Amino acid sequence: MNDYFAFIDVDEFLVIRSPKYHNIQGILADYLVPYGGALTVNWMMVGSSNKSVSSPLPITKRNQYRAKETHTVIKSFAKTSDYIDHINPHGVNVRSPATVHTTKYPGALFKPASSKAASDHERPSDILLLYHYRYGSKKEYVFKRCVRGDAIGGNMWCDDGNEIRAEGTPEHIQITPGEVFDDTAWQFLRNRVPRYRAFDEFEDFHHPVESPPRSSFLRKILGGQD
Repeated sequence: MNDYFAFIDVDEFLVIRSPKYHNIQGILADYLVPYGGALTVNWMMVGSSNKSVSSPLPITKRNQYRAKETHTVIKSFAKTSDYIDHINPHGVNVRSPATVHTTKYPGALFKPASSKAASDHERPSDILLLYHYRYGSKKEYVFKRCVRGDAIGGNMWCDDGNEIRAEGTPEHIQITPGEVFDDTAWQFLRNRVPRYRAFDEFEDFHHPVESPPRSSFLRKILGGQD
């Protein structure tokens, strides 16, 4: 599978939705390998779960409420030999006669919603989704959006007090708590890496703090050093 790649951000986690598959290799074998080109996967937006500040927990543990519907925005897997370049962080160009496909069914062609090739309004969601933990807590999101700024250094949706403006700001920029409880990504992590189960067992890990304390016990169970 080294012939295939995807650019996935640190706040994005692949979640397998179909019980037929137990790993990403099986999905690629059915939906990308026979066709070449690229394969899209849609976002599922995960909300802040009404968290106001951070806590010393994996993001998939502390944020477990998602949107009701799959988001239109996509990310792409691509076959290395067919890949030309990225149109943006989401869509790719591939060499003809290769094409871009989706997980709607094996061989389904991607129908981009615009020339940016960054979204798919059909929103296939039965096989694989990319859970996007955009917000973290309110404080983290405000820092990312207003203090740090976006990838090009902008903070156009923030007021002078480094808060996200309520008026005139697109819905997808506003912080949202999420609507549907979904701990699928967390259960996958704790089952594949059993030491993470400690986060379910100790109440001390569940209290939000302004700055997560240094914990020798936490480093120990995760294999680190004091």
